[in-house]
Amino acid sequence: MKNGKLFQLLRTLSVAERQQFRDFLHSPFHNKREDCQRLWAALEGMKEGSFPEKEKLFKATYPKSPSYDDQRFRLLQSALLGLLESFLVLREFGQNKLEQELLLIREYRKRGWKST
Repeated sequence: MKNGKLFQLLRTLSVAERQQFRDFLHSPFHNKREDCQRLWAALEGMKEGSFPEKEKLFKATYPKSPSYDDQRFRLLQSALLGLLESFLVLREFGQNKLEQELLLIREYRKRGWKST
């Protein structure tokens, strides 16, 4: 588990990026899944560089679940990875003003807007 793509990527995040990702996860515009928020909270509560057993993470995420469900946990990890990748893309996009302008021009053209 600790060698999976999600956990490898998590290791690369700075403290500031972790805080920004938490904010991203709590934005209903970007994420509507509370289980992803709970998994992230469990991961944030760990010591740097250590990853608990997946059963413990599952229990922290789904406290009312009677037993560990591997498929459900794998799907949750995939969902959190997708959100993390979206966060990183948006963060990079926010730093590239030229690309933003080009995409905005394209969007105006799609909407039939013409400059006067």
